[in-house]
Amino acid sequence: VSMGDYSIEFCGGTHLKNTAEAGLFKLLSESGVAAGTRRIEAVTGEGVLSYIKEKDSLIEKTAAALRTNLLGEIDKKAESLAAVAQMQGTQKINSSTAKKLVKELIESDFDPVKYVEDNDLEQINDRELLSKLIDRAISENPKSVEDYKAGKQSALKAIIGKVMAQTGGKGNPVVINELMDEFASKL
Repeated sequence: VSMGDYSIEFCGGTHLKNTAEAGLFKLLSESGVAAGTRRIEAVTGEGVLSYIKEKDSLIEKTAAALRTNLLGEIDKKAESLAAVAQMQGTQKINSSTAKKLVKELIESDFDPVKYVEDNDLEQINDRELLSKLIDRAISENPKSVEDYKAGKQSALKAIIGKVMAQTGGKGNPVVINELMDEFASKL
């Protein structure tokens, strides 16, 4: 079958007298397989209708999961959820805050980045600040320090708990544990 000034060969046993016989045509993928040769995968005719029904079903399921029946809201909610994932991935927020945000985003519409900033929910990652807080917790809890020196590993958890209390639960536990290990090696 020819289209325009170049030849198109339909593989897989498709033999058409003209392109009108293909009917509806939906390109699924395209790639280069050799110099001057492109491979395309597509569905035609009834296959396009089945493809559209499948995609419509996926959109409806996504809308239901996001608790919206407005198709225009799906992309906005997806962007908001992606922003939450990005904030958690960059450790701007902790997993607990991320879970709360996702739950709230399913129920209502808001800008999660602005919400985190407005409600002071950012996780504390500042190693210098956290080091000072650990130092303070160590100096204010000599019993835990003595217990640790006597072999009680769990005594460090008490100090970490004090640091988390000082940060209002917003200290990054991974960073705090790393710093606590450094401090513990010097006790």
